[in-house]
Amino acid sequence: MKRMVAALLCLLMLSACGGEKKSAYKPYEEVLDGYTPEEAKADGCVVFEDSDITSGQEIWDAFLAQTEAGKSGMVRLVNHYSLPAPQGYAPELYEEMKDSYPIIYVQDLSFDGKVYSLFSIEDGEEYSRTYEVLSRFEEAARNDTLRYTSVLRYVLVHDEAVTWEAIVQGMFSSQSGAFVDHWTVYSDYAYKNE
Repeated sequence: MKRMVAALLCLLMLSACGGEKKSAYKPYEEVLDGYTPEEAKADGCVVFEDSDITSGQEIWDAFLAQTEAGKSGMVRLVNHYSLPAPQGYAPELYEEMKDSYPIIYVQDLSFDGKVYSLFSIEDGEEYSRTYEVLSRFEEAARNDTLRYTSVLRYVLVHDEAVTWEAIVQGMFSSQSGAFVDHWTVYSDYAYKNE
């Protein structure tokens, strides 16, 4: 029963968000400085900590169901990155890095029935990107040394025929024009200890 109520609330919240910047969330300007994962969770955002979803799965699922049905919707994504462990860094580099953490990125992902738009403000600059497709990619860990066994990603692309392999090859290719324009908006890792 609780899940059903939560799902209905999510759908209601998403249905109230029609336009690119129209939102049931706090105004964007209020969440730029000092926004914490706990506040984002309380605000009904989809929260990722160190690239892995930690809250808002029901909200994400409702957004997917709505957009896959061709209906407009909007969801706020909050990415929180904590300070990496000092091991593996030169002490001077770690001292230089530590004042930059935590890092939080807030993005509004919307769908107008035809295209996906991603809006964010970083260092006072507004960024807006549009993509035609939200693709789902699932892959097993590429080797046994990784902490996870598999990862599920949702990635914005321009062509539904694009594969994850093509995206990865394009990121590491030295050939001009090999890069595939994409933006990862969701990741869920399955860890070995789970």
